[in-house]
Amino acid sequence: MHVTLKGGAAKVAAQEAHSSASNGDGLQRRPTKALVDELLLEGQHLIREEVHLAKIQIRDEAKKVGKGAGAVGGAGIAAHTALLCFAACLVLALAGVMKAWVAALIVTVLFAGAAAGLFFWGRQRLKEAKPTEVVQNLQEEKQWMKDTLYRVKSHTHANA
Repeated sequence: MHVTLKGGAAKVAAQEAHSSASNGDGLQRRPTKALVDELLLEGQHLIREEVHLAKIQIRDEAKKVGKGAGAVGGAGIAAHTALLCFAACLVLALAGVMKAWVAALIVTVLFAGAAAGLFFWGRQRLKEAKPTEVVQNLQEEKQWMKDTLYRVKSHTHANA
């Protein structure tokens, strides 16, 4: 048996089925309907296993995103407090050379620009956390199942 990690459980089962068929374990003596029924049952089992694996992988990705978002949130609270103190210092420093409201407006615009930059940077990082490998594996399994069922049906109709 040859195990392929990328591609999922269906490929492993296909390779097992191929090796047992080549070993001559009596597949030629079994009725076609029984073989098709067994193939469908195995296919359902493989799909369930792939979905279970996908759920586990998605859960792991969600944990990573959750931890990252929590850390960013905590840092945001601490930074906000420090920023308020720094903003007050800037306003007081600028108020010595200009009117206080102009100093406050300048500091506000500076901090709003920094906040926008951080928001867009953080949003981009969150978008990058996608389970693309899981989705690709499921699509490969779906195509494999379609191809296999088509071959079985074609073979069944040809022998009928």
